[in-house]
Amino acid sequence: MRYAWFVLLAIGCYEAPDYSGTRFKCDSEHACPNNQPCVNGFCSAGSGSNMIDSGMPPQVGIACGSATCSGSQKCCVDFVSGPACVAATTSCTGFLAACDGKEDCGGSFCCDISGTVIECATICTNSVICRDNADCPTTLSQCCPPTTQFEPWGRCNIACP
Repeated sequence: MRYAWFVLLAIGCYEAPDYSGTRFKCDSEHACPNNQPCVNGFCSAGSGSNMIDSGMPPQVGIACGSATCSGSQKCCVDFVSGPACVAATTSCTGFLAACDGKEDCGGSFCCDISGTVIECATICTNSVICRDNADCPTTLSQCCPPTTQFEPWGRCNIACP
């Protein structure tokens, strides 16, 4: 009888996990969690675009690992420590991102300026950084998932690999 109460108590305390900020690989044999469509081989929270901002609809802020950096912060993606929000004036030994999509740039593009600095610009000479297909120019209309664990944002391309 004692075990029956324990089982009932454990069942009453169960809460379904929140997968909204999580990305999984998927295919025809491996489905995504509820409300996450499989897009280009990855589960994507939200609208069905390739990337979405921290599991939420596009919003100002920089996706940085499991956090979202505010306007007074940048995302430092250090190759040893991983991504972390830092003060805008802090230096970084890795990528330093002041944006991760058009919504952070007032209509300009979020650009990989030098390979280690990501910030807003009207014209991108390197990669366009994105969260969603809407962040990409028409010539590079696909926001492709990151190819390394170090980048928490996507990059615009003609087609995703």
